[in-house]
Amino acid sequence: MLQPMVESVLDALLRDRHSTVQQTREYRLATAEGAIASPLEAFSDAHPELSIGIYPSTTEFRREVTVRLRYPPDARAQAEEFERLIEELRASLKRT
Repeated sequence: MLQPMVESVLDALLRDRHSTVQQTREYRLATAEGAIASPLEAFSDAHPELSIGIYPSTTEFRREVTVRLRYPPDARAQAEEFERLIEELRASLKRT
């Protein structure tokens, strides 16, 4: 998961004036990073044009991750597919 984060930073630093602005969607899930890493990594492998970041945090009584998706405007269908994946993950987390 480090690679997309590094690529995102490099893209921001090296972006030329003619590059496309990235869209961003952000989701919070009440779980540990490891519980969702595999499906997100599989999605990322299938859609290399997208950038997915997982940012864990913990509070005294709760684990939570923020999942951030960055995508070009022409990848809206893939972003919608990602949103469905997030909803499936949320549903599976509620069952456990």
